[in-house]
Amino acid sequence: MAEKAWWKRTFVYQIYPKSFQDTTGSGTGDIPGIISRLDYIKELGAGAVWITPMYPSPMVDNGYDISDYTSIDPAYGTMEDFDRLVSEAGKRGIRIVMDIVYNHSSDQHPWFLESKKDRTNPKADWYIWRDPKTEGVDTRAEETGEKTGADLAGGKAVPTNWRGIFGGSVWTWCEERQQYYYHTFAKEQPDLNWENPEVRRALFDAANFWLDKGIGGFRIDAISYIKKPAEFLDGKPDSPDGTVSVHTMTANTPGILDFLKEFKREVFEGHDIFTVGEACGVETEELTDWVGDDGVFSMLFEFTHVLLPFDGPEIWCRPKPWKLTDLKRVMFKSQEAVRDEGWLPIYFENHDRARSVNVYFDGLPNPDRTDPEGICCAADPAPENGTGGSSGTDPENSTDRAPEERRAMTPEERKLAARGLAAVLFTLRGTPYVYQGEELGMQNADWHSPEEFNDISTKWQYQNALEEGYSPEEALRFAAFFSRDNARTPMQWDGSENAGFSCAGAGSRGDGAGAEPWLPVHADFRELNAALEEADPDSVLHFYRKLAALRREREELISGSCRELLPEDEDIFCFERRLEDNCILIAVNFSRKEINLGERLKDQAAAPGGDVSAAQLTEKNRLLLSSRRDAEPGILKPLEAQILE
Repeated sequence: MAEKAWWKRTFVYQIYPKSFQDTTGSGTGDIPGIISRLDYIKELGAGAVWITPMYPSPMVDNGYDISDYTSIDPAYGTMEDFDRLVSEAGKRGIRIVMDIVYNHSSDQHPWFLESKKDRTNPKADWYIWRDPKTEGVDTRAEETGEKTGADLAGGKAVPTNWRGIFGGSVWTWCEERQQYYYHTFAKEQPDLNWENPEVRRALFDAANFWLDKGIGGFRIDAISYIKKPAEFLDGKPDSPDGTVSVHTMTANTPGILDFLKEFKREVFEGHDIFTVGEACGVETEELTDWVGDDGVFSMLFEFTHVLLPFDGPEIWCRPKPWKLTDLKRVMFKSQEAVRDEGWLPIYFENHDRARSVNVYFDGLPNPDRTDPEGICCAADPAPENGTGGSSGTDPENSTDRAPEERRAMTPEERKLAARGLAAVLFTLRGTPYVYQGEELGMQNADWHSPEEFNDISTKWQYQNALEEGYSPEEALRFAAFFSRDNARTPMQWDGSENAGFSCAGAGSRGDGAGAEPWLPVHADFRELNAALEEADPDSVLHFYRKLAALRREREELISGSCRELLPEDEDIFCFERRLEDNCILIAVNFSRKEINLGERLKDQAAAPGGDVSAAQLTEKNRLLLSSRRDAEPGILKPLEAQILE
């Protein structure tokens, strides 16, 4: 049966407005800049644009600290600009999707400013307040100044030993109330009290305000943290400082779905929109409680595939090696979980993740310091000790040799890698999400100093690596590889000054001296930009357009079932999409050697319980799309993606 929902039949393009297009010379992107690029997005084939927060904000966390839920930050434009954006996008068949942040607000939001005044004001319990801990406190800490897992503020012990997502205690002292307030993220982002029905009503009203403006849906940030435990108790430390990650203690707390069902009933139902939740902590087995006919969202972002390098908390100086089979296992486990009910957003990049070509094809920083090059294997297979290993025997591709012999990817290979990831992105069952610049194959930036980072999370991760005993050079390597700033460098439109992102120096709205881009432009912008790729029919950009067109044309890629093939293969990411008697085979070579796909499939079929029908798929030799010009159906050249029927 064909999928009918409009958001299943298109794909979503994500914009980080601060870095997309500056029309004023302020160094910061704006809404008129987005409007000016709508034709580019339409040509790409997107039917929806998700925009990260544009509300008024002190910008401690680049807009995820909101001080007014129903206004536009003047740095981005006006409400009239926003209304025009919705209108102009609609003329091009594009829906605008807003990013809402309802776990917390800014500490500059009027609600919090009132709440902190005293313990009796009308909004006194709109946030989470607690008295200092009085039982089980190690008083020696007051005498020695040492930390015991619970920092002290003026001799007042914090209520729990929980560590925030951005580091430090989740508790900050408020002199006015003589209490601590709670924050999952930065101290400037106090958590809202969802147990208070007045808070929920205010948040629902704000969401309905934007629906009345004709938007196409919501991405809901950090929603898995809104429900807190009934008791705030210390957790088992997972860090040398005696703290435990707040994620471990609060993510997906039982009872959260009751809040979200009310959210769905009061806001989402009755509108032709989609919703996608960011809910780190939801297990694959729980997906159908969150998505599907009886779920609370249309889609839910899963994190298993982007958190492969980490066991437990996402601590960047503690990465572990992983193999292609690990990536396939978690992605197809999610596919299987929603096979009969539910729908997934398919993604490799967003504003919180490093660039995918680097993540899935470069080596990870090595925490064990056993590798002189400082890397452990990522896309190429590695054994558990992280010292190398490969299922192939090709010396150019093998990781069984000394690390210094591993050859870095060439620019052309990086383009092939970007096309390969795109082939997976557009052909798995679900709605593809493309992050700005991903369609160009943009890569991680070169960071030379911790002072260059803007991201609050990166700054903490760098400091944490130092505290765990790494040198400044090693700490910088971890931060540079995983930093969220990698995804936030300005969009590279052309080879002119500032990559065409900003007319910085021309003045702000015609008056003023102008400013440099808020984050430096990537050094490779003259060799990698949209204008160059527009002129190159073999570019990553054109391949994205071809994939989007193929997905529109072939119902199998939208409504067909999805089944993994070659699950134990360490070189090939392979699966089929089947609808009635029609079948499409997708195969991506993650290695740098040539592979006979037909032989690999025949070997699988010959194994006990093998599938003979899958082995015959390549015999028809009909190639729908390849990432290489010199393609031979069924023969995968290095890093090649083939889509066959």
